[in-house]
Amino acid sequence: MEIIFNLIRYDLKNVFNMDETGLFFYALPDSTLSHVKQLCKGGKQGKDWITVVLACSALGEKLLPWMIGKSKNPRAFRRQDMSKLKVEYINSAKAWMMNPIFN
Repeated sequence: MEIIFNLIRYDLKNVFNMDETGLFFYALPDSTLSHVKQLCKGGKQGKDWITVVLACSALGEKLLPWMIGKSKNPRAFRRQDMSKLKVEYINSAKAWMMNPIFN
């Protein structure tokens, strides 16, 4: 099968969908399950995050997830072999997806 876009034919193996999401790993919840509409209080909200990028082709081929963080050598991966991880780690000053990373 193929897709026609602007009179150009693309094989489905070459059509990809990619999306990114921010993961605030130090953030507190906004509310709790025990009390309806009760706000959580008692501390500053964490602003540290990583960006997670997921992509797959129209045929269902999944690419390795990307994890974009601020640190060049994160402490969490200090004793890990980065080539054996099931993610591609990339560093960026603000942990954002930017053109040089995408290209």
